[in-house]
Amino acid sequence: MNLKKTLVSLPFVFAISSGVASSESQFENVKKAAEAGDAHAQYSLGADFYIPGEGGADKNYAEAKKWLEKSASQGVTDAYYPLGVLYSFGFGVEKDHKKAVEFYKKAGAARSGSAYFNLAETYRQGLLGEKDDKQAIKYYKLASAAGDRKASEMAGWYYENGTAVRQNYKTALSYYRNAAEANLPSSQAAIGRFYDDGLGVKENNKKALEWYQKAADNGDISSMTNAGAMYKEGEGTERNYSMAKRYLEKGVENGSPESMYNLAGLYINGLGVDKDLIKGSELYKESCDKGFQKGCSTVKELRSKGMYHAGSTKPANKPDSITMPQRLVAKSIESGINATFIWEGDNAVFEANDHKIDCTFMPNEYRKENQLATTFVCTENVQIILKNFKDTKNSYIAVMTDNFNKEVKTFSVNVYVSKG
Repeated sequence: MNLKKTLVSLPFVFAISSGVASSESQFENVKKAAEAGDAHAQYSLGADFYIPGEGGADKNYAEAKKWLEKSASQGVTDAYYPLGVLYSFGFGVEKDHKKAVEFYKKAGAARSGSAYFNLAETYRQGLLGEKDDKQAIKYYKLASAAGDRKASEMAGWYYENGTAVRQNYKTALSYYRNAAEANLPSSQAAIGRFYDDGLGVKENNKKALEWYQKAADNGDISSMTNAGAMYKEGEGTERNYSMAKRYLEKGVENGSPESMYNLAGLYINGLGVDKDLIKGSELYKESCDKGFQKGCSTVKELRSKGMYHAGSTKPANKPDSITMPQRLVAKSIESGINATFIWEGDNAVFEANDHKIDCTFMPNEYRKENQLATTFVCTENVQIILKNFKDTKNSYIAVMTDNFNKEVKTFSVNVYVSKG
């Protein structure tokens, strides 16, 4: 049921501070220690205070660079990482990716793999010249081994797609699982996709749904669609239109055309919601406007059958003289046929041989063989076409099925207005 196989994002991210909490008093103490030659204090002064401009220190990249270089010269390997960041971004220095790479390589596994991650990004994006995916995956793997979960996600992507490595779904899944432990939604979505499609694991809709829900709850938009669609179709779970609506609405709120398409189906068919043909049509149209081809095909199909409508519940071809609570009644005038069609407002009831079905008015005109007709969608997969109802001498009803493709019965009717 995977509707959208979104690959994980490939970010260009360089962290520029260690994230250590600091205060003004700490700044003064660290500065004194750094000036006294303490190598670790020199590192902290540059990375924790001057780069972020926190703890009473003004942001000052030149001072950061000075103290980090002093720290690195005394053997603090971690100092090479923020130095690399300064050159990657051009903070306080001229941007120089070649020099940044030199510092990242010296930093090695510093900052739980952040230096390796930045090396991988530099090669992946071709910041030294041409892109080098072989070097990129090499450093993503090193970063992952050093504890960088985003690097695990990237390594998973490379193995899933067979980019610069032999495609291996089991290895990809292992990396995605590692990243998912940090609640990275793209990796959670990827695991759902693997269970959905049986990639590296036995296909399991129940597990797929569980992972899609985790990813959706963490903000992954494609998973909102997939979770909603699985609840809608009853895949991996009992059919639950309320849950389907919940996830699909989240997807719509985030601009997903696939969610719009699936939510439209709920409204068109009245599944877990009040049937709303206008809202359903509008959602199909919106999904089409966003480039979703299934939405465009559905809009085209509905229009070709006179079933598309949006924007207004007032029927263009309803006589102006008919106002609530008046009713339009079409009664069979053919012998042997006991059928009555009663239309009031936007709702109607068709009764034949003591059997009733409910119908909903469709505001668009439906033309077949150059005849103007008013259309209704009814329960039990029945459609009603009331043709030429303004001319009572030539009015008749066509009972249809299969989305107006199959005409089951047609009979003449007498049409009149009743006050109830």
